[in-house]
Amino acid sequence: MSRKISQTETTTWTQSNGREIKVEQHLVTAELVSYFNDGPRTESWKPVCKIVTELWVGGRKYHMAAWVQTLKTPVRSGDKVITAKIGYYGKEDVGVLEQDHQRIKEARARLEASPEWMAHLEAERKADERNKAYEAHHRMMDRAMNTERA
Repeated sequence: MSRKISQTETTTWTQSNGREIKVEQHLVTAELVSYFNDGPRTESWKPVCKIVTELWVGGRKYHMAAWVQTLKTPVRSGDKVITAKIGYYGKEDVGVLEQDHQRIKEARARLEASPEWMAHLEAERKADERNKAYEAHHRMMDRAMNTERA
């Protein structure tokens, strides 16, 4: 799937076993969607606003479903403290040290501070307000239409 990416934040570090870990977080503003998988006749750009996380382990990309999960209780490994893990489908989780976890969170905060993301949050807030108003109207009309008269 093709994407229009407005901003990318990259965090890299090397594990004690020598493997390089890279976490890329992209702010995606549009995706190319093919409705019937029959080529360019049915392709169109769909506006979206989402943050996609991609994980690279030792130069290999695991792009399907990378996520950063904070551990409920930190795990000590010698003098190091693991506070999060990064998972991806079908493979083992990668432990994230405290300082690297902090760098990942800071990178995500920079993406969330972008004007596109702020506009997205404002649009969601307005949609929630409209939905609440509609639901209140629906309840009022439901009571009015279903009240028995003597």
